[in-house]
Amino acid sequence: MALVWLVLLGLAPFVAQPGSATTWSLASGVWDWRHVAAAFWPGVFWLWWLHGTPASHRLSIAAPLGLAMCVLGLSAAQSVYTPAWTVAIGWPGHLVGIACGMLAGTAAAKLRRPVVSEASQRVIWRAVYGICAVLALLTMPPAADPAGWLAALFDHLYQSIKSAILWLPLGGILGLVGFARPARIWTLAGLGTLLLVGHIDLLDLASRDWLDILVVAPSLALGIWLGESTRRAPGWQLAESPVNIAVPATGDEVVPPAGVENLANRSAPALHTGVARGQMEASVATNSHRGDKTAPLRPGVVAGFFGLGAIGLALLALFDFPLLPWILGIGLTLYGGLLWRQPLAWLLVVPAALPVLDLAPWSGRFFLDEFDLLMAVTLAVLILRGGTQIALSWPPLARLVLATFFGLALVSGLIGLDGWPAVDANAFSTYWSPYNSLRVAKGFLWGATLLFLVRRTCVDLERFTRWLAIGMALGLLAVCLVGIWERWLYSGLADRDSSYRIVGLFSSMHTGGGHIEAYMAAALPFLWLGMRHWKSMLLAAPLLALATYVLIYTVARGGALAFGLIFVILAVGSVRLAWLAGNRRVQLAPILVLVGAAAILIGGISGGYFQQRFSQTAEDTQTRLDHWSQTLAMADDSWTTRLFGMGLGSFPRVFLARGVPEERPATYGFIASRTGQALRLGSGATLYYAQRASIEAGTTYRLVLDARAEGGPVRLETPLCEKQMLNSRRCVWSNIDVPGDGAWRRYERAIDSGEVGAGSMFSHLPTEFVLSNAGKAGLLEIDNVRLLDTAGRDLLCNGNFEAGADCWFFKTHSHLPWHIKNVWVHIVFEQGWLGLAAFLALTGLALARAAKAAWRGQPLAWVLLAAMVGMFSVGLFDSLLDAPRLAMLLLGFSLLAVAPPWAARKRSHKRRTAAKRATG
Repeated sequence: MALVWLVLLGLAPFVAQPGSATTWSLASGVWDWRHVAAAFWPGVFWLWWLHGTPASHRLSIAAPLGLAMCVLGLSAAQSVYTPAWTVAIGWPGHLVGIACGMLAGTAAAKLRRPVVSEASQRVIWRAVYGICAVLALLTMPPAADPAGWLAALFDHLYQSIKSAILWLPLGGILGLVGFARPARIWTLAGLGTLLLVGHIDLLDLASRDWLDILVVAPSLALGIWLGESTRRAPGWQLAESPVNIAVPATGDEVVPPAGVENLANRSAPALHTGVARGQMEASVATNSHRGDKTAPLRPGVVAGFFGLGAIGLALLALFDFPLLPWILGIGLTLYGGLLWRQPLAWLLVVPAALPVLDLAPWSGRFFLDEFDLLMAVTLAVLILRGGTQIALSWPPLARLVLATFFGLALVSGLIGLDGWPAVDANAFSTYWSPYNSLRVAKGFLWGATLLFLVRRTCVDLERFTRWLAIGMALGLLAVCLVGIWERWLYSGLADRDSSYRIVGLFSSMHTGGGHIEAYMAAALPFLWLGMRHWKSMLLAAPLLALATYVLIYTVARGGALAFGLIFVILAVGSVRLAWLAGNRRVQLAPILVLVGAAAILIGGISGGYFQQRFSQTAEDTQTRLDHWSQTLAMADDSWTTRLFGMGLGSFPRVFLARGVPEERPATYGFIASRTGQALRLGSGATLYYAQRASIEAGTTYRLVLDARAEGGPVRLETPLCEKQMLNSRRCVWSNIDVPGDGAWRRYERAIDSGEVGAGSMFSHLPTEFVLSNAGKAGLLEIDNVRLLDTAGRDLLCNGNFEAGADCWFFKTHSHLPWHIKNVWVHIVFEQGWLGLAAFLALTGLALARAAKAAWRGQPLAWVLLAAMVGMFSVGLFDSLLDAPRLAMLLLGFSLLAVAPPWAARKRSHKRRTAAKRATG
């Protein structure tokens, strides 16, 4: 180490030139005595930390460079808050100053190293953290009156939490990996450095800057405590000796977990699944064979980093969420606690929330939404909690197919990003943004996450299947209830001639698509699992009939085809399982329920508006064929495009630039205006830019906005409507004619709501305020929009568009510019022929393995087979992979079928049978 110091000091005369008594001027920066002082305490604590450790001679070599990076990072971070005392960053100057300071600190510690006991250190650390926390509270600015003081207190606590959020995950990671003591030492070193370097300039800091400095120590301490507590939890502790783990299923017979094998010569963690300790020991003693394998799971540095990182990102997104962030945060916190207590809870919450936890029409967020926060919390908790991870059956061919598919998807995703353009207000608010690639890739990521969650929690296959079926049934029930409410309000429950089509809460259908029927096709087969028992059939059979009714009034021909195929597959499954079980009279009961549902479906599609849709099949098919041909013709003519496609999420952007001019949609975006930021609406196929607002019937509202037009006069439409997604029940229309001279003008209009908003809470649809460019040409810019009620209260959120698209959501009846309307053509366009080959290989392997396992008598395999066939049937005429939630289901089911959790169960049964014959 002395050699390293001598080399650094030897370089000083060559890079430093005398400038004054305290400062040297350098070619790339300046440094003064504060650089030396800043590195003094790190030098002292570095030697104290490494003293007596066997690896000290190796770690000391990296000390100068590592600490240089630390101090440089500290200087860069503090320069944001305290530029008065932070010097300019110059790499040579910093390194030389740090070298001198660390040499001085190391020499001082070497000459006289004080001995402080562990107990004394803990007292010192707690005292420092407590003093910092108290001082952080005392930095609150004074207020003149009690009400102002209370508001200032809440604001101060809010700012403290925001500052602490950055340090809590870091402390948690350090506590998880066992670096608690070094973290405490370096925290004290950092505080000592700040006091030594800025003892004069720190007095001039604002309270906000003081707060950022003072919360570091207590935030790190809290994070370290959480990390250490998690590290000491039972799920993180390794057993003292190798054990073979098997978990009993329902009943008295001990059945090894599906797809589980014991690892030889490796310790396994205790398994917390509610099984009694005696049962666990018995199962371990009686079910040891090489066909079962569990991987001992102790989250390491990387896993802890991802887990805490996911929580940190979720918290940051939550604080920036425009709609009820505190309520959403409380809900996610309660869910995280439930998941920590019962890991299988995600099988109920995630499937149930997928079709209904959709706030985009209110929040305006559809790139990163509330369901993403739910998935992030799920992933993080199950990573940090620890437990047992199951090694699923992965044939070599499956590994190759999966690696190829996701590798090609990554390549296409990077192509779609188009070089990571600058982030602005349009980056995450339009499908035309290159960042739409990340939104689409999110579905691939969550699909792979489903398989990870299954590996983490599927210890008991029977219990896993039961919970998953209940979760999917809850989601389907929610969709059905919303669909019936929607149909009742628009046209009545028995009006078969109405053209209204149910969309539910699927905000992704704001540009059309068949997303609701695709989800119902994925969820419906799980009801069949409940039909195999008399008690659960009393719930599953009515829900099946209800789902069939709702599907009829989505008026989706692809959905009707999907339901028909699902009924056939599940009927065959019922016959096959009944034959294998031998109790044919009881096991054939689900067929009667399926026949009844099929009768409802046939009766529903045999008349009314559905028959009109069938009569248009030939015309619509030709429209689809023309659209697919035009789509492939719009792709670049290059070998890279043919192989890898135009990139994930690129179709809307390409269609806008190269599509048929008559079909191109009106555009929207955000531009800089004279007062900040404004909304720009272009001309084209009608596009509604809307915001949900609480409109009451019989009320006169005052609309105030600033607008200007370029390229000719433009008519701005500003209706108030009752609308669930696309179709309106009642609207009150108003217009503003804007001259095309490019001058800003303020416009005011009185709008009488009429009957819009009439009825009780359950008898009227959501109401919204709409902006639309009704002109055939010209650009319209809008700013400072306010909709005032009779009391002068503004009903709109983000009317000045300073927060971009927050609270606003666009809708259009023109569907072709947004969707390719076929899964396989969609993949060819966005992922190329290689992507299509990989997708066909993945789905073909999944269907083949699911069919094989289903024929051998695995009920969950029948469900996955039916769900995938149903979704692919809808995918014949609709895009699915551009909707992240549907892509998550489709890919998740495919991955689960490729690596099924029941694969080892059959082998285990054969081995037990062979052993009994050998001993008998």
